[in-house]
Amino acid sequence: MPLPIRHGRRAAARVRVSVSADAFHHMAMAAAEAAIAAPDLTRESYRLLEAWNKERGTTAIRRAKLPPSLVFSETGHETGGALFGQIERTAGVTEFHVGRAITTSAIRSDDGLVQSDISASLLADIAEAAGLPTVVGDFHTHPAVDTSLREIEEQELYSPSEIDLAGENLPHCEFSLIVTVAWAGRSKRLGADRPNLARRRIGDFLFYMTAYARGRRWSPAGEDFTLAIGG
Repeated sequence: MPLPIRHGRRAAARVRVSVSADAFHHMAMAAAEAAIAAPDLTRESYRLLEAWNKERGTTAIRRAKLPPSLVFSETGHETGGALFGQIERTAGVTEFHVGRAITTSAIRSDDGLVQSDISASLLADIAEAAGLPTVVGDFHTHPAVDTSLREIEEQELYSPSEIDLAGENLPHCEFSLIVTVAWAGRSKRLGADRPNLARRRIGDFLFYMTAYARGRRWSPAGEDFTLAIGG
């Protein structure tokens, strides 16, 4: 959930997003790693936690609100980053060809992500200096490994939240992707894809990729967005 710090260009009337297999796999692995292997508390965080707990005079740590400086999660973290590629603009249609995804620094938790606009600008500058494709969008993940596939499908937890849709794009970013990671186990139910939603299974994980744009009306049917993942 990036901070709406700078204004980005609005998406065209219709948007087509194609994601290379390499970029998709990078985002999928980042989503799974952040969801399963959430970082432990640092020694400094433990010290702050102990001091905070003494002040409150309670041992019910898990039921009380924690200091915002602590890294603490039971359900896994969100992560996110920048998307690199090319843009093609024709009459009424903007096409984004994503060839690479790079995770960026952010304030991460199990229910949110705050990305800095500095990351996108810095990476765009480096890409330009190296003669590489530039930043065209951003992505973030939804950890849902502790949620049943039925609940994910019924509540459409792979869709952007109100916070995801609010504000403006990060610099150089004209669209966003959400990668939701779920534990599929032996289930063979994958559900039906939509123009702006693609599902892929890798091992025991099921990944949902959703395309959208901030500051724009969200349509679950995906009339304005077409998303394709390379083979």
